Order: sequence, then C-alpha cells, then structure tokens
Amino acid sequence: MYPPPHRVSFSTRTHTCLPFNLQDPDLCPRATPPAALLQPRANKPLPSRLTALSPPSKRKTGRGDSGPLWQDNAPFPEKPRWAANSLHNICTIARLFPRFPSSSGEGSPEDPLRQSLPVRLSSLTSSGHVEAVRADCLRRPAMFPAAAWLILLVAPGPPWARGDPIQETEEGEALKLGACFPGSAVEAGGLNLGQRWGDPSPTASLLIDLRRVTSAASSFDFRTFDPEGVIFFGDTNPGFDWFVLALRRGKPIMQIHNSVTNITVSGGRRLNDGQWHRITVKNEGHIVMLLLDGEDQLTLSHVSHPIVNQTTPQMRIGVGGLFILPTELLVPLNPALDGCIRHWDWLNTSQPWQEGASLQDPGAKVCMATVQRGSFFPGDGLAVFQVSGLPVGLSPMDGNWRFSLQLRIRAAPQLSTLLAVWAVEEQRPALRLALERTDLTAELGNQTVLLLPLPQGGCLDTPLLLLLTPSSFTLRLGDTEVTKPTPRDDYESLRDVWLSNMGNLVIGGASGEGKTAESPRFQGCLHTVRVQGHELDFDDAQFRSNSIWAHSCPGNVGNKVDVDDGH
Repeated sequence: MYPPPHRVSFSTRTHTCLPFNLQDPDLCPRATPPAALLQPRANKPLPSRLTALSPPSKRKTGRGDSGPLWQDNAPFPEKPRWAANSLHNICTIARLFPRFPSSSGEGSPEDPLRQSLPVRLSSLTSSGHVEAVRADCLRRPAMFPAAAWLILLVAPGPPWARGDPIQETEEGEALKLGACFPGSAVEAGGLNLGQRWGDPSPTASLLIDLRRVTSAASSFDFRTFDPEGVIFFGDTNPGFDWFVLALRRGKPIMQIHNSVTNITVSGGRRLNDGQWHRITVKNEGHIVMLLLDGEDQLTLSHVSHPIVNQTTPQMRIGVGGLFILPTELLVPLNPALDGCIRHWDWLNTSQPWQEGASLQDPGAKVCMATVQRGSFFPGDGLAVFQVSGLPVGLSPMDGNWRFSLQLRIRAAPQLSTLLAVWAVEEQRPALRLALERTDLTAELGNQTVLLLPLPQGGCLDTPLLLLLTPSSFTLRLGDTEVTKPTPRDDYESLRDVWLSNMGNLVIGGASGEGKTAESPRFQGCLHTVRVQGHELDFDDAQFRSNSIWAHSCPGNVGNKVDVDDGH
C-alpha cells in the first residue's frame, strides 16, 4: 500500500508525482526506455543455449579474466527478463544481492538471482546450486561495483561543500586531438561519467561504512550539455531502498524508493549549459534537500529515514549509472550521460573509487578543461541509427520522397567517411558523404558524385547541407553550392532503402569499412545533426562506439565553455 502523497516545494510551484498517478506529462512523462536498453544489441537473436558466461571484452577492468563462469545446457526462455547484455547481467544481480536468506533447504523463488537467470533453470533446483552461481560471480573481478542507497549528500568542510563560488582547477596535460583542437587540456581531478554506451551500470562507485558517517550531505561540481541521464545513484538495501539524481530535459529530477515513499520530483533551473555547477544533496531527518550553486531548489518532507546512525551498515554510491535496471525506475529515462564531475565529497568521507586504476586506462574518456556543444568523433568510432526510427521524408507539397541532411562540421583536412546510408541487403552505401583531403564529396549510387573544394586555411568550421529530391541533388558547404540532376535509378535505390526500413544511417564511417590506413574514420566535431528535419541524439543510436562523446566537443582555447545561444 502506498503512503499518502507528499508536498514537494519548488521555486515556483508545488507538485506530487507518484508512480501510479503520473498527472503532469512534463514532470512525469509516460516515456519508454530507449530501445538500446531493452533489446539485444543490433537486434541479433539471443543464442539458443547458454554455454559459457564471461564479462564482455569491452568491459576492461585491468585485473584480468579467469575464463567462463559456468556451463549449462538449459534453453533460454522465449522472453528473457534481461534483454540488453543479458548474459553478464547474471553476475550484476549476484553482486547486487550477495546474500538472500531462505527459510527452507530449497532456493527461494523470490531470490532475485534465481529470477534473473536467463533460464528458469530446471537443473538448478536447490539453493546450493543457485548459491554456487552466486559465489562464482562474486569471486570474479567486479565489472562494476554494487550499488547503494544514496540520498546523496555531502558535508560542510571544503569551500565547495558550503556553496562557495566555483573555483577553476589547474589544467592537466594537453591531448593531441588534431589541428582543429590545439592544446585541448584535461581538467585536472575530473571524472567523465560517459564511459560506456549501452551499459546502464555506474562508471565508478563507492562502498561507504555508515557507522563512520557523521554528515548526511554530499556535494560535487557537475558540468554537461546533455539534457538527460543519471548523475548518481545510491542505496542501502539493494532494490528496495534507493535514490537517484538525474537530468531530464536539462532539469534535475530525483527519484526516491524506500519504505517511506515512492516519489519522483523535478524542478529548478536547467543545468545542461556546459558550465560548472555545485550540486549539494542533504538528508536532514525525514527531509531531503537539493541545492544548486548554494541555492535551495527542491525540498521534500517525510520522504526518508536519517542517513546518520543507520542500522544498515553500508551504502553504495554509483556515479553515471544505475545499480538497478532502467525499467525499475519510477519514471523511465535514458541513463547515459555525457558529463563530468570534480571536487566531490560523499558524506564527508575520503576513499578512492572501487574501480581504481581502471578509470585511468588509455581508452578511458577524460574531462576536457574547455568544452563546446556538439558530438566529438576521435577518429576510431562510428554511430549507427536504423532508418526505421527516423522520419520518412515525404514532402507535404507533392508527396514525393526526399532526403535532407543539415549539420555543422569542425574538422581538419582528412580522408574519411563522414556519413553513409547503408543498404543492409546489398551491403553497400546507397549514399556516402566523405572528406577527400582537399574536397568534400557526396556519392549517390554508382554514378553520381558531387564535389566541393574545401576552404583554404586548414580547419573546417562550416555549416553543411545535403538535399536530394526527384529532380536535383544538392551539396552546400558554407556559401558554396553544387547541384546536379538526380538520376532516376540512383534516386529510387536510395528511396527504396529508406522506405523499406532495410537500411542504416552510419555516422563517422561506413558499415563495410574497417579502420585501416586506407579507410580511416572521421575525426572532428559535428554540431546539430538533422536528418529529415529531425535532430539526432547519439544516446538513441542503435550502436555507438564508446569513444564518441555524444553531447560535447573539445572547446576553444582561452574559453572555459562555448555556450550555444541557440539552445
């Protein structure tokens, strides 16, 4: 039975949102989680039989791997509970629930590990068998640490914990990101939250002994251009007593799930402006408060137990992700967040992240000292969108199909594919846009090529337009434009690929290209990519390389942030 609604104090209004009564569509939208989190990657069917489980190779921890977890010949169910990363989620659940008591000798049917196995293992009938699976998972290096309750909070102490003005930190070592991003310095002491695409688990985590905690407040500096994603998650009783602070439409949103209440609130000003903001969350008895840059933004009453002197000995804190499935949130959102934190103080404790040195691996993303809006491609990744999820492109005037692409590109001269519409059945590009060192080219089918010379002066920083209609094929770069008549066969080929939903829109390369010296992938920044009038969000891609920065690019030298006035 749910408790009665609770008042939520905003700067301008009061509202209550409960999971069974989502009255305000702006505050509590009836959204669905992104397809990438609910479906097997690349829409590939799950294997018919489970033969071995091991951590995905891309989840590097720097601690090695000892081989498969276990073997079993039972088939998968028709509708496995875990769809995304379904195999490695078994050990995820084992770490979230390291112990589950049972009053009988048989394994409890309520055991989350038993329920979450991708097979309803008829062969694992006893608690001993299930516990053997649990023990095997717990012996392995954690692919991400377990979670914790967190009504996150930090205590007074350092100046930033008291809401004092944000202080700029010393810039670290400069990165080599090409001629268009000279002297791109690293933000010393920063942690990038957007490390792994399609993986809702935290980027980094802590395990705090509450018996030693004397302060019920947490604070940190936070910076992003991303309008949606998880900032941090915490719990004391996994799956039952948890808290999450996130962004939705650029504004803070808090979700609280515990024995006192299940509630979601959102309010305050937008934070996705690329500036550093000081965030503080306090838990004072039954009250939870959110402060931004020292100003009270949200105050919730009768929603929590006191953090200090908890009987539960431990709290888990995870930043940039969840310790639960995204579908278990009270209001769904996409956990992926391209953002950075620094100067953190969690409950007035000082301890290192459990991931340790793996956060400093060569492939790990860093926090840049200067940032600007856009999506950064470092030259070794690509993003794939299914055309079935993009607008059709029928003209409201005559009903004819057309293709349009608009973006702003910032890149050095190079040899790379910028974008391609890939025909899946023919395994070829029906349309390809490429940088050819001194020229920009657009190839339609096998016979139509548009070519524009790139401006002199090295770094390209220019708006781009590509438009295809039944009569004309146009490419524009800045104020320079070239147009040719559209060959009927090439037009119909691209149209059929798009309307049949048998194609992919690939950005940063082409599906059939390997990353070789002859076919390198795009390196540079793309700003406001619109296809058929729809602005792409790289968090919604069917696939995205981990190296791509979805909502930020290295900024201009001498400016801490380049804020786009159009957003």
